[in-house]
Amino acid sequence: MQLEVKMAMAHIHQSRGFNPTKVHHPVSSSPQTLYIFWCNLKNRLDIFHQRNLRKILGIAWKDHVTNMEVLSRTGQQRLQDIVAERRLRMAGHIIKMPPGRPANHAMSWTPRGSGRRRGRPTKTWRSTFKEDLVD
Repeated sequence: MQLEVKMAMAHIHQSRGFNPTKVHHPVSSSPQTLYIFWCNLKNRLDIFHQRNLRKILGIAWKDHVTNMEVLSRTGQQRLQDIVAERRLRMAGHIIKMPPGRPANHAMSWTPRGSGRRRGRPTKTWRSTFKEDLVD
């Protein structure tokens, strides 16, 4: 089994998959730009993950196998779900910390000028954790 995985992984390393050196970083650091950048990166990572799982299993595009079927065959989760789970685990550790720690300040941080302006609301850790709980 390990030899089969190694052979499949050797083929993956030669593929045109996700290349972290080609990730374009946002020019401005406005919350909207960073949010769009993160969503794009998250989708690209999921695509890379699915493509590699399909190569390991030897599934071609003409086999018409859904992403959920590929994940169930490998016993994997979507990368988005793994990141959300680890983020919630980190939140649990931060909540247990004493009140004077910098991480606690970051959890309760409110953006400067928190009045509602045009565009997307400013993203905070708290709002991200709430979204993870809903999903």
